Amino acid sequence: MVFAEPFAVYEPDRIPSGEQTEQCVIVAVSWGPNGALRADQGMWLTFWSATDYDAETRYVQRQLGCSEEEATQMVRRARAPLTWDNEAVCHYGATTLGLLSNATPGRAGWTEELEAGPSWEQMSGTTAAWTLIVRSAWLLMTQDGITDTTDEPMPRQQRRRAEREGYNAAPVRVVHLRHRENSPTAAEPGERAYHVRWVVRGHWRNQWYPSRGEHRPVWINPHIKGPAGSPLHETTTVHMLD
Repeated sequence: MVFAEPFAVYEPDRIPSGEQTEQCVIVAVSWGPNGALRADQGMWLTFWSATDYDAETRYVQRQLGCSEEEATQMVRRARAPLTWDNEAVCHYGATTLGLLSNATPGRAGWTEELEAGPSWEQMSGTTAAWTLIVRSAWLLMTQDGITDTTDEPMPRQQRRRAEREGYNAAPVRVVHLRHRENSPTAAEPGERAYHVRWVVRGHWRNQWYPSRGEHRPVWINPHIKGPAGSPLHETTTVHMLD
């Protein structure tokens, strides 16, 4: 899944002395089973950053002493637009969170075990926070009435090249989040009659699905309630989803 905008940005821990700090922007995620887990135990997520071709080119120039043109050609041939960045293991029903606290090349890192319900400060800037963003995207993509889905075919030249090289050339499914149109409602018989309209904030509702025998979160879009033609009740409160 590729996001239209980066959903995480961080600065690498190890920057050589005198080097300019290059930010890593996380723009995509892939998931599936892994040897560490059975399919019914959980999943493995891999996060991808946008390849910084300029930074890669400068690095190759310094290491090989070649020209900028030569370095650019080498990097473009060797590096894809997305670069593997970080990973997370998600156990179904987990009650604790393990954060990688220290790692050195060639040696396994140790983890800090956090109790259930860790604070956002503990998770912020880690793959745990990234995973929550991905989970929210999954939930939003499955909500009726707030997404438009289109299948975008690959350009003909790219499709043929992908087929020759054995890659999946199927159309890319694009999910657009859209705003529900305002739908003022009139009072039903026996209901309280309102004389103004007001804005109902977007919120999650725990919806019961009898066919599945479980509750699942359902996102309710922001919308305007109240009888048509009535004045809109204004407020000085600003609600921000960050």
